[in-house]
Amino acid sequence: MTSQSVLFDAPGPRARRRQVYGNIVGALVVLGIGAYVIWQLADHGQFAGELWEPIFTARAWRFYFLPGLQNTVIAALYSVVLALVFGMLFGVGRLAANRALRWACGIIVEFFRAVPVLIMMIAAWFLLSGFDVIPSESAPMYAVIIGLTLYNGAVIAELVRSGVFGLPKGQREAGLAIGMTRGQSIRSIELPQALLAMLPALVSQFIIILKDSALGYIITYSELLRAARLLGSDAPYPILQTMFVAAVIFIVLNYVLSRIAEAIAGRIGRRTSGRSRAAGAAVEGNVTAPALGVGGREERSRGADRVWTAPARPGRRRGLPLGSPGLVGGPRGSRGELLASWRPGMFPACAGAGCAPPAGELLVSWRPGMFPACAGAGCAPPAGELFVSWRPGMFPTPRAERQVSRPGRGSRPRS
Repeated sequence: MTSQSVLFDAPGPRARRRQVYGNIVGALVVLGIGAYVIWQLADHGQFAGELWEPIFTARAWRFYFLPGLQNTVIAALYSVVLALVFGMLFGVGRLAANRALRWACGIIVEFFRAVPVLIMMIAAWFLLSGFDVIPSESAPMYAVIIGLTLYNGAVIAELVRSGVFGLPKGQREAGLAIGMTRGQSIRSIELPQALLAMLPALVSQFIIILKDSALGYIITYSELLRAARLLGSDAPYPILQTMFVAAVIFIVLNYVLSRIAEAIAGRIGRRTSGRSRAAGAAVEGNVTAPALGVGGREERSRGADRVWTAPARPGRRRGLPLGSPGLVGGPRGSRGELLASWRPGMFPACAGAGCAPPAGELLVSWRPGMFPACAGAGCAPPAGELFVSWRPGMFPTPRAERQVSRPGRGSRPRS
């Protein structure tokens, strides 16, 4: 059974014939409508040479299309950058632990999502022009940027929130397990992954910003649509032809933006897959029971990940007694025991020659200052030692231990 027929039954010969007939009929209908439209345009003289000739002159592109295109791109670029900043700030604010901050960000986001972007442009235009905040000739551009930023920033904030919520819970728990705060986990772990996951939606929103910049025509902003309308108002009034050229320019811009986003996503995907392959080559097959070393052991049970119990190392316990919370080592089952579970390919290979971990050893790399200092006196880790802090009860009991602790149920661990 192929992957395409997992969620539905594959069509049989009769269903496939019906699909072919439906496609043929649909194509004929579309071709018929297109032929009728072209016939009507030709009947009304819209393909006459004198209507298309003004479009391909130097005057049309120098004074109308190119300045309008420049203003469209300027408004879109400013709006994209500001909307992205607005969306990130309020999206993260909607994830904050502070209830007042979370509610305030939610009210602002929902308000600007509900108000049409054209109303916000008109309101900003009247406010900027009425109070003489900026020169009157620049007010339309600022009004367009403000309207696009507020509306699309609110949409991006919802994308950020949904992207973070869509990540597995283990990402947040992993950050908290190494001593990060909730905000540090969002900024360093969850938000980068959410941005990668919501890249297609972000690109779609950027395209919407580019197209919605044409609404500036209503408040006299000299963007591409207004330039085409002004050119079409001159004799012999080629309004349909100038609008067609403007539509083609918008299509080309949106296509280029989509291709750039696809190239970025493909490059990130290839880099991620390369790291995963290197990780699998470095870790897979190295974890075996005889090679775990003194005090280390591997436990396996049906349906559970491989669990390695850190051996007791008296030389690394500084300042606190054996079995205290926040220390690696200690008697089995005590609060100070760190249980690390992993799968083959989870950890990337280390960089440099001769740094591959020996069989059965979990390699952890870190930089100075990556982990915050532990709380309390005398518990700072020595130089070069990885210090892992956690709270009692943060790590659930592995499934292997739960099965072993019940006599007569489950399988015994293999050492």
